[in-house]
Amino acid sequence: SGTATTGLTLDFANSGRATFNENIVAGGTITGVTTLTSSGVISTSNTTGSTNTTSGALTVAGGIGVAENAYIGGNVAVTGILSVTDTTTSTNTTSGALTVAGGIGVAENAYIGGNVVVTGNLTVEGTSVTLNTTALDVEDKNITLNYHASNDTSASADGAGITIQDAVDASNDASILWDATNDKFDFSHTVNVTGNLVSDGLTVDGHSTLNTASTLFANLNYSGANRGRLT
Repeated sequence: SGTATTGLTLDFANSGRATFNENIVAGGTITGVTTLTSSGVISTSNTTGSTNTTSGALTVAGGIGVAENAYIGGNVAVTGILSVTDTTTSTNTTSGALTVAGGIGVAENAYIGGNVVVTGNLTVEGTSVTLNTTALDVEDKNITLNYHASNDTSASADGAGITIQDAVDASNDASILWDATNDKFDFSHTVNVTGNLVSDGLTVDGHSTLNTASTLFANLNYSGANRGRLT
């Protein structure tokens, strides 16, 4: 069955398998499919690929602690939680606790506790964007609504504009909306103009069109000190 020494059992019935009952101290190199050198370096020539936690050239049933760098030439699949405890701040694309040279694909939510700096373009393909912020600064001097890069969007332009929620009270918003049927803007509330109002045509109550100085005064029936003043 086996020949026993103080720290070694040789099982000749099983191709001479050796069982060491104590520590192994190697002054040279132990060579096989896996090589162990006297300096503690372990290498394996096995090239079996890994598709799960129990396959591959090297499998470990328990945890692994690595005190130094680890270089992996292939893919890394993490079925559990990946945690990075390093707190290095990022100031560009090549600094921080985690840097990625290529792209990143995230199938679920992403929560960022600090600032986000996008040096390229930002495209949002969802159905809504919510900004819970107290200040919104836009450097571009022109904002385009109802935009599409190539399609004609005139069919959906009606009602485009700006709405201020609860402008008057909890049930009364204020808005400036485009009326595509009549090609004009509709203001939901009174417009107060503190400077001059310049127009090449003015319609009051939908029936009096004022487009010349004489017609203006005639239709308003202004005279005396009020002549020429529209209030």
